[in-house]
This record gives sequence, C-alpha cells and structure tokens, in this order.
Amino acid sequence: MLVELAAINAAIGTIKTTIAHGHDLSKAASSIAKFVTAEEDIRERANAKKNSMFSKLLGKDTADFEEFMHLEEIAQKKEELREILQLYGRPGMYNDWVKYQSEARKKRQEAKEEQKKAFERLIRNIMISILVIVIVGGLLVVAWFAYFLKGQQ
Repeated sequence: MLVELAAINAAIGTIKTTIAHGHDLSKAASSIAKFVTAEEDIRERANAKKNSMFSKLLGKDTADFEEFMHLEEIAQKKEELREILQLYGRPGMYNDWVKYQSEARKKRQEAKEEQKKAFERLIRNIMISILVIVIVGGLLVVAWFAYFLKGQQ
C-alpha cells in the first residue's frame, strides 16, 4: 500500500511541477494514469483483504484505521487532481475525465473477468487431459496385466 501511496504522491508532484512550468496537462498524462492505476490498486487490495477467507475466519481488523487513513489521503490527492483539471484543463475536462475513467474501469473489469474465464477454461482442459491420460493409462495397464496373466497359463 505504501508503494501505491508513493506513486500517487509522485504523480501529483509531477502534475503540479508540469503546471508550474507552464506546460499543458497533456504533458502530465502519464502521471495522471499512474495516479489512477495506483488508486485502483489500493482499492483492490483493500477489497481483497476484506473479502479474504483469512480475515473472515480470524476476524482480523488490525489495519482498518491505517487503510482508512490511506484512503483518506488518496481522497485528498484526488481532490487536488480534480482542482488541477478544472483550473488548468479545458472546460468540461474533469467531467470528461470522470466519464473516461468510468469506462476504462469497466473495460479493465471485463478484461479481468475474461482472463479469469480463460484461466478456468485452461484448468478445465488440463484436468480433462489428465483424466484422459489416466483412463488410457489404466486401460493399457489392465490390457498388459491380462496379457501377462494369459502368458502364465
């Protein structure tokens, strides 16, 4: 989580420096992308912790306040980014960015689901292949055993 926070702080710093030097927001596009990616990574990790079997079984809530503070810091940085986009971007840029961010999040979620389905198909195909190999191997062992017993008579 600290790595993502450092990435967010670095991205905001880069965006502010870019604006301070009189450059357009498009020069800071990669920093904005890093900001969004780091934010989503933190949210995913927080959701994964909450939904993990380990925390459900043991009721671990030790880092809740720390997570809350990190998410609060992200909210402050996100507010700074909103202000920068509204002040230094074209009219309506922030709303377009929110809309784009929403669409990109949906696409990433769909890609994740598709990747998960592909992985499940791969596992299923591997299991079927192993089952076929075991069945064929078993039949060969039975045939060999029958041949062996026939030869002893």
